[in-house]
Amino acid sequence: MELESKAKVKKIKTGEVIAESLDNTASVGKIMTFLDSRRKMIRVYRYVSSLTRQQRQGTKEEIYEHFNVAGQPLNAYNDDWDGGLPSGYFENLSHKSLLPRVITEPCHIGKEDPVTEILQAKLNRKLSRAKSYRWMDDNVLYCPKYFVDVAAHLETDPDPFFGESYNWYYTGQNIFETVYQQNYIALRAKHKVIILKISGSEGIKLEKLKEIESELPCTNISFDEYHKNILYITTLDYMLSIVNLDRMTCRKVKLRGKFLTLTDNWSSVIGSEREYYLHVTGDALTFYDKRTNDPVQRWKSLKYQTDLVVCNRILATKYCQGKPQMYLGTTHHLFLMDMRYSTKTNTKPKAIMRWTHGMRSKMTQIDIGKLDFNKEIICLASHWAPDMCFLSNYSDILTSNNELRSVSMPYRPPDLLDAYNRAQRKGLCCNLYEPVIDRLMMAVTGLSLVQGEDSPRILLQNSLGDISCYSLYPQYRSAYIEDDGVEQLYEWTKKLNWETKRFEATHIFDLSRLWNSLRRIPDSYELGYRPYIKRRHKFNEQDIYDTYENGEVDTAFLEAWQEKDENEEITLHQTETSYRHSEATNMELSDDEF
Repeated sequence: MELESKAKVKKIKTGEVIAESLDNTASVGKIMTFLDSRRKMIRVYRYVSSLTRQQRQGTKEEIYEHFNVAGQPLNAYNDDWDGGLPSGYFENLSHKSLLPRVITEPCHIGKEDPVTEILQAKLNRKLSRAKSYRWMDDNVLYCPKYFVDVAAHLETDPDPFFGESYNWYYTGQNIFETVYQQNYIALRAKHKVIILKISGSEGIKLEKLKEIESELPCTNISFDEYHKNILYITTLDYMLSIVNLDRMTCRKVKLRGKFLTLTDNWSSVIGSEREYYLHVTGDALTFYDKRTNDPVQRWKSLKYQTDLVVCNRILATKYCQGKPQMYLGTTHHLFLMDMRYSTKTNTKPKAIMRWTHGMRSKMTQIDIGKLDFNKEIICLASHWAPDMCFLSNYSDILTSNNELRSVSMPYRPPDLLDAYNRAQRKGLCCNLYEPVIDRLMMAVTGLSLVQGEDSPRILLQNSLGDISCYSLYPQYRSAYIEDDGVEQLYEWTKKLNWETKRFEATHIFDLSRLWNSLRRIPDSYELGYRPYIKRRHKFNEQDIYDTYENGEVDTAFLEAWQEKDENEEITLHQTETSYRHSEATNMELSDDEF
C-alpha cells in the first residue's frame, strides 16, 4: 500500500547500505513479492558430493527417478509398416569392456575437486540462511531489518547465472573448454575467449592472436567444420559472436529464442553444413542462413517424441562428420536426428531413432567412433563419475532401405569403483589412511574415443587430470581375455604418496557424571544369557526309546525311524563294497600292465 502522507513518518538515521536492490520505502507486500521472485531464482543444491549421483530430474509430483522410467528403443517407420518386428530386434552390444586402467601418473594429490567448488559455495550459502520467512502486515511504515538481511543474503549468490546440480560449463581448472582445428586453438574461460595459433618450425610454439571478453558468461565455443576459418562464441543471452580467423574480425548476431531468466540458459552453435549453422537450446533447434544470419527453420517437436516432457531438456549434441545426422542427448533419452533440410523438396529435420540411456545424472559428453563393419559406437558420459554407457548403431541408417534393423540396448561398462571393490575383496586398497575412493569419484571433465588396432578405446578424464582407458573386445573372445584391471589399479594407488597425518587428542570428554550413574552387575548374573531367545532341547536316543515304551507316542513312528536307519546302513555298506571292488580292479589292472 502506498503512503498518502510522509509527514508522520519518523526519520531513520542513514546507516550502512546492506542490500542495494531492496526498496526500504516500499510496502511489505511489495517487499515480499520482490523477495519471493528472487527466491525462485535460487534452486536447492542437494547433490554436491560426487558420491550422491542419484538425482530427481522432474517436478515434485514425480515419484520415480528419471533413470528408472522404462523406455524401449524406438524407430521411425513409413506409413505402410504393418507393425511386425523381426526376431532379435533388440540386441545387446557386440563388445564388452575390460576394467578401466588409469594411464596417467597421479598429480595434484590431496587436492579437492575444483568442479564442485561452486556447488559447495551454493550449498553453504543456502544453509547459512536456513530460517523460515514470516509474512507481516502491509501497514508497516518502514522496512524491518529482517527483510534487509534476507535481501542481502540473496545478493551474496556466488553465481546468479548458475543454478544446476552439476557444473554445466566447467571442463578444466581455469580453462573451461578447449577446441582446436588445423593450427588454431581456442580457450574458453568464464568471461573471455583466447585464440592461439601453433607456429614454429623448430618446435611447438603458441602465439596469442586475440582475446575476446564478455560481460555475461560464455556457454560454448566451436569451429565451423565446413568453413575452417570461422569460430562461433555463444553467451547466456543468445548473443553469437562470429570470428573470422584470417581477418581477426568479430561480428555479433542476436539469435532467436525466448527465455524467462538467464540462469542456466545453456545453448551452443554448430556449423557442419555449407549453407547454414545450427543453434541448439534446451528445447529447440534453429537453422540460420550463413549469408544473412536469419532463421530459416526451427525444430521444436521434442515434446512429441518423449513420454515425459519435464524430464527431457536438451543437454548435449554431437554432429556426425561427413553425413547429415546428429545425436541429440536429453535427460532421459538419446535421439538420432535426420538433419537433411531443403526448401525445394520441403524436407525438414526429424527424429528417426530414440534410446532410453538410463543414466543417473544429466549427460554432458557425447562422442562417436567406428565399432564394426557398417556400425558405429556412441559413448555417453555425465558429470558425475562413473555414470556412462555405450550404444551401437548402423552407420548407413539414412541411406539404407531396410527399416526393420535391430537396435542395441544400452551397455554400462565396469568402472573404477567396480575395480576398487574387487581389489578390496582381494585384500588390496584397504588402507584407511589413503582415501583412494575420493580420488576415483572426481567429476568427469572430458570424453574421447580413440580407434585402436582391433577395437575402439574410450578415454575418460577427471577434474584432477587422471585419464582412465576403457578397452573394448568382442564377446566371442571372452574366454581368451584375462582382465588384470584390479592389479593395475593397486599398482597405480601405490604411486599416490598421501601426506601422513599425526593423530592427536584434541578433547577429553568428562565421564564423571556417567560413571556415578552406573550400577554394579550382580555376581549371580549369567553373562551372555538372553532369556528372550528360545533354547533348543537336545534329546538322545535313550530318551526317545523311553518315550515310545511309556506309550506317549504311537509305535508306528518308531518303526519308520528304525527303517530309515536300516536304509542308511545298507547304503553305507554298498558304498564301502563298491569302493573296495573298484580298488581291487585297479590293482588287477596294474598287475597286468606291470
